Amino acid sequence: NTEKVKVKVDKKWLGKVANQITVSLMNGTNVVESKTVDATSAKNGDAKTWELAFEAPKYDAAGNEIAYTVTESAIAGYEAAVSGNQNNGFTITNKDTEKVKIKVDKKWLGGVADQVTISLMNGSIPYATKTVDASAAKSGDAKTWEVTFEAPKYNALGEEIAYTVTEAAVSGYKAAVSGDQKNGFTITNTQTGTEKFKVIKRWIGAEGDKITVRIKDADTGAELLVRTINKTDADLVRITDPSNPNVTIWEVPVELDKFDSVGRKITYSVDEENVPNYGKTIVNSENNFVITNTEEVSFKVTKKWLGKVGNEVTVSLKSGDKVLETKKLTSADLKAGTNNTWETTFKAVPKYDSLGHIINYTVDEQNVDGYVKEITNNNNGSFTIINNEKTQIRVDKKWLGKVAGSVTIKLMNGTEVVGEKTINASAAKSGDATTWEVSFEAP
Repeated sequence: NTEKVKVKVDKKWLGKVANQITVSLMNGTNVVESKTVDATSAKNGDAKTWELAFEAPKYDAAGNEIAYTVTESAIAGYEAAVSGNQNNGFTITNKDTEKVKIKVDKKWLGGVADQVTISLMNGSIPYATKTVDASAAKSGDAKTWEVTFEAPKYNALGEEIAYTVTEAAVSGYKAAVSGDQKNGFTITNTQTGTEKFKVIKRWIGAEGDKITVRIKDADTGAELLVRTINKTDADLVRITDPSNPNVTIWEVPVELDKFDSVGRKITYSVDEENVPNYGKTIVNSENNFVITNTEEVSFKVTKKWLGKVGNEVTVSLKSGDKVLETKKLTSADLKAGTNNTWETTFKAVPKYDSLGHIINYTVDEQNVDGYVKEITNNNNGSFTIINNEKTQIRVDKKWLGKVAGSVTIKLMNGTEVVGEKTINASAAKSGDATTWEVSFEAP
């Protein structure tokens, strides 16, 4: 009996398609026929499925129907699986076993943690997980670690797998993943955390209603926070001391990022928008910023001439014996609407010392020849200086009879003694021992 059977074979590729394959029709362990095929055997429209067929005797010499099988010569980089049967046709599926290497750089911005666990993901399923530490650091770069995964290039359907990477959360860091499978991934961990401190506001003198503070990165100048602090803010703690009503303290809590976007620890600086009529100092004390606003006063001086108006005067503002400011006044400082009054104002000075005690200021004037000066503190932030022109009053003292040893002469303004002098024979006029002379200088 020479009846023949046709045995069909489909060759499926999962993954990359090889150049060719050799398929053998087997009768038990005996090779009946072998065929080598390539892409020209592809089924219409499906480059990943090739087809071939064998024709062989249906029966053996004893008349028994032969059960054929098929095998494939091994192809490096593929694993083969045979399914189907002689009646319906066989399918030989070749799965590409090619591997891919996926590199991951682990960058630390800020402090470096002890270790990190990285997973290679196929969709939502971890394919492999590795825990690395500083021993994985790149040469010469302690802040960049590296790790490599090796994984199948194709899935069970022969589709190329698109891998991603994730990292187990590290306390005190936020992670960002960049890159891709082809060029490698980078997982950047930026150190996080907040810094807590207080802005402490000391009012010395009258208490204000609000201030505006600006907190900056001291190194870059970047403005991090601008806040207007009101006396009535809910988070403001107001501290007063009944025994010292000239000092009032505000305390306001602040919480900001401790690190910038590249993990650098931020050094903060604080400034305050100027408050009119107050001086300010800012110091960093025990990680808090203390802003001291001291009430200021600008002393005005009114200079009046009684008699002839002088050419110039020099006036000074003093605290104790210390001269704080000196000014020279001339007719250019004439007060509008007058012809004998000059005026000037000194620069602002603190009204109180650091403990809230009022500071005593005085004004003085360099003596002007031919004038008597009188300085009055008006106790309202101003002083008045009156320069009264002096006049010379001559007195001749005549003796009729015996000349006494001395005599005291008084210059009177009504009942007020303006001046008093005691003279003796040394005051005698030249050539006249009985006539002495004396003079007074007075406004």
